[in-house]
Amino acid sequence: MFAAAMLAVWAAATPGAAQDRAFRQEANPFQADFDYRVNSELEPLVEVGGVRWRRFAVRTREGRDVDPSRPNPVTVELEVDPGADDATVLLIVLFEDAHGNALERLACEPARIDRGRSSRLAQKHKVDGRVLDATRRVYLYFEVAR
Repeated sequence: MFAAAMLAVWAAATPGAAQDRAFRQEANPFQADFDYRVNSELEPLVEVGGVRWRRFAVRTREGRDVDPSRPNPVTVELEVDPGADDATVLLIVLFEDAHGNALERLACEPARIDRGRSSRLAQKHKVDGRVLDATRRVYLYFEVAR
């Protein structure tokens, strides 16, 4: 009897967990502020203009420590799924400190993604080491063009 009750509780909890992974429909362009540290991953899980945005990251080269005295090479990574039509996506990243103060703006080149296949995009940039060290939040602007 106890095992059956536990199974029922577990089964009832499972749909809620699955919904947490669902994509939220958002306006195009999408703009939002997130807690974030460099070399970590963020899962926006939003659908904008029919494009599903799964993952975002800013990574230093090979996970190296940040050198605060100079610009550091970083890779901005996105994972997106354009759905049934080709799309072009634009991402602008505003690095912020813990209080939401702007540190630096980074505009990625628009990227074309082919319909029907999930794409992992990566663009290389250089960002001042002091900015990378101080980043605790990012404000992301994500726009889709068809």
